[in-house]
Amino acid sequence: MLVAVMGSITAAGAVQSTTPPAPNPSLPERCEPDLKLAISLDLSNSVTDGQLAEMKSNIAEFAAGLTGYPVQIAIHTFASNAPATGSPANAPLPLTSVMTPQGSQTIADKVNGIQRPNSQRGGTNWDRAFAAIASAPEQYDALLFVTDGNPTQYGSPAQGPGGSTDVPSITRAVESANAVKAQGTRIIGVGATDNLSGGALDQFREHIAQVSGTVENSDYFATGF
Repeated sequence: MLVAVMGSITAAGAVQSTTPPAPNPSLPERCEPDLKLAISLDLSNSVTDGQLAEMKSNIAEFAAGLTGYPVQIAIHTFASNAPATGSPANAPLPLTSVMTPQGSQTIADKVNGIQRPNSQRGGTNWDRAFAAIASAPEQYDALLFVTDGNPTQYGSPAQGPGGSTDVPSITRAVESANAVKAQGTRIIGVGATDNLSGGALDQFREHIAQVSGTVENSDYFATGF
């Protein structure tokens, strides 16, 4: 078991940001006029083709299940950068109302068309993912941040170890997440943790808690694809 050294590493081996996480804003109590929800999807190398297909299907079903409710959904992607590629298929989908089936279908079509990057650009850059949300030309009440692993890169062009989390990777992620929170957006981490187990899963929980909040099943969730 690792011993904490200067606050940078926890007992579980997770890396600690040198910038303190900001408090996670609350969701609005009412969806009036609409709840504005962004979804950011991890397209990094560790997401298999089958898992990506399952993720796409689940997001489409999620939108379909909200049909008729006063909700707007935007879609973003990330890997080593955000969007995950420069292809028009991965350009962000602006807020789209799901009050009608047509709106839900627009979201389904979008997620079904997203493309994974080549392996050289398939890192996990939480920093750029959050920065893309903070710089979006629209305001969100909440962000569903869907990722399958720990942050391994930061910045643009991407820097970092690529296969593990270091202090700059988590610190830059926390700083960009803080910028999202400063806009009043609640970050809800959704960990698709099929590819994590044991200590790696414990580390993931501590890392995702730093960019969202400390309460599991509220600030963040550990689930499957």
